[in-house]
Amino acid sequence: MNIRRFLAAFTLGVIVGAAGVTMLTAAQLESATVQRDLFRSIATDQRQQMQQLRQQLQEFQTRPAIETVKIHLSGLPDGKTETVQIELTERLRSVSDGMVGQMIDDIDPDMAKSLYHNREITHQDSRYLLRVETVVIAPTTHFFIDVSLQDDKQSR
Repeated sequence: MNIRRFLAAFTLGVIVGAAGVTMLTAAQLESATVQRDLFRSIATDQRQQMQQLRQQLQEFQTRPAIETVKIHLSGLPDGKTETVQIELTERLRSVSDGMVGQMIDDIDPDMAKSLYHNREITHQDSRYLLRVETVVIAPTTHFFIDVSLQDDKQSR
């Protein structure tokens, strides 16, 4: 009868051990299932964020930006050489270089106009008054500026 007791004890031990292992693995399985669901939720949120970022990037890439700035001077008095016009244009361009690369929608037209409007500039002992006639804000932005020579008698 010892064998029967031994088999009964062994069977009871296997059943209790299996039950214990089942309970431990069930808890681990439940924990793993909760973590899996959490990771799926996080992954879904991140996919949505990625989709939104892709849309924003696409919108940003399709928004036009200022690529170049051209300055057109008119009204220079007769006798002023083309060299003076080129030198004035280069000096003025250095002011507007900061606009290159900015989104067109972000540019305030009045602010752009105020870069040059009613400004005095001195070049080779001559003073010039700048009056902005038109500003065209586009990928190639244009400033149309009327330049008038200021003599010392007028300005005093």
